[in-house]
Amino acid sequence: MSQPQSLLEILQAPGQAAHLSDSALVIVDAQREYLEGRLKLTGIEEALAQIEKLLVRARKAGTPIFHIVHHAPVGAPIFDPQGPMAEIASQVKPLDGEPVIAKNLPSGFVGTDLNERLQETGKKNLIVTGFMTHMCVNATTRSALDLGYSPTIIDSCCATRDLPLPGQEDKFVAAAVVHASNLASLADLVSAIVPDVDSISD
Repeated sequence: MSQPQSLLEILQAPGQAAHLSDSALVIVDAQREYLEGRLKLTGIEEALAQIEKLLVRARKAGTPIFHIVHHAPVGAPIFDPQGPMAEIASQVKPLDGEPVIAKNLPSGFVGTDLNERLQETGKKNLIVTGFMTHMCVNATTRSALDLGYSPTIIDSCCATRDLPLPGQEDKFVAAAVVHASNLASLADLVSAIVPDVDSISD
């Protein structure tokens, strides 16, 4: 059996990884809910450490940085905007002047001014990091492509969780499988995927 190819490979248009100098950095939902709340993610500490490392470089390079946060309705069991779990994790707190954009749906572009803010930077390449791989990272990256951006996702800067299999009691899909399958689906046509922060050049 031959080695499978992505649609980008078949089209001879492989995704080109972004550089800090010609990109904007989008950090999706790096919130305490995923670190210490009801939705603890597999590998969250390691992913936050990678994002922290990337932030240092991005700030030094003058890369525009956008922090996306998810807000559920007040009083919701997760992402209550008035509760501590909706706060951005301390490792990756924004500096003064770095925009924090609140969303209510998986995509960071829907119902927000993220697109307008990105247009003001003049950047068409996006470096996407954050949580969860299968949900808001996936949705935000697909929206980015639809709006004419060229996204790059850093594998080590994302994480997700085990997911239950509908109708199959006591069975689940492991977080590593959810993470890998979602990145594979995005790499098929939507986004360049790189393994770690060191794969992104200045």
